[in-house]
Amino acid sequence: MVAAVAAAVNQPVVKAVLLTGAGVLGLTFAFSAYKGAPPSPLLSPSLSPAAPVWLRFSSARAQRRRTVGKNASVVEALAAYLPGNRAALTPSVVRKLAARTGFAAPAIFRKQLRYIINERPFDGEALADILALRAACALGDADVEAALAETAARTAKKTGILMRRPAGLTAEGLARKALGRSTFSKLLYLAEQAALLPEEAQPRCSASLRAAFGATSEDEAALRLPGLLDAEALERVWAAADSDGGAGPAEGGAPAA
Repeated sequence: MVAAVAAAVNQPVVKAVLLTGAGVLGLTFAFSAYKGAPPSPLLSPSLSPAAPVWLRFSSARAQRRRTVGKNASVVEALAAYLPGNRAALTPSVVRKLAARTGFAAPAIFRKQLRYIINERPFDGEALADILALRAACALGDADVEAALAETAARTAKKTGILMRRPAGLTAEGLARKALGRSTFSKLLYLAEQAALLPEEAQPRCSASLRAAFGATSEDEAALRLPGLLDAEALERVWAAADSDGGAGPAEGGAPAA
């Protein structure tokens, strides 16, 4: 019986039929995977895939979800070093993280910079972490400028132009404007730190920050931080800027190192 089946399979006609059938099945499976299965009456709508399998995987939403996951992995990996084990953060650590996530060193720096600015107190530990990360990523001055400018552009896209007197906005609008003011103040402070950027690069970087937020020189003077401040102190800076019509909030105050 087995010998008869083997002999039949070896016949050219039978072999062609089998190969054709296998090809059709393969194409059908590939097309089904791309197109997705039709909704089944036996499954709830949430269990019946409405979008193509491949398109669901490669959609902008899916790609964004994977990017967010990789961004989180960068923050989680660096949490083992910043701030408690800063001295152990070496270029080798950054290279391994880059190989694991697919992000180049400048991208890793930008992602951690955004996390520090948005999620952590803006204090001496934050500045020390930024400086340590810059060294571990082996970034040049142009890379740092680009990171500050990119963070400004991302924030301004979310918050809109800088408004120091956002009267008539909803609570949600006020929260967005507060985020814009906070981020502008912090980025401006970083742009003016000699440990982060040389003096000749600081005016150029400050100008790019103003351009990103649609800010004026008066806005810059009013929202310049006198030093590394907590959230409550930042609120006092903005309140002073609103009440004095544009004068700097810290007359004679020297920025913290």
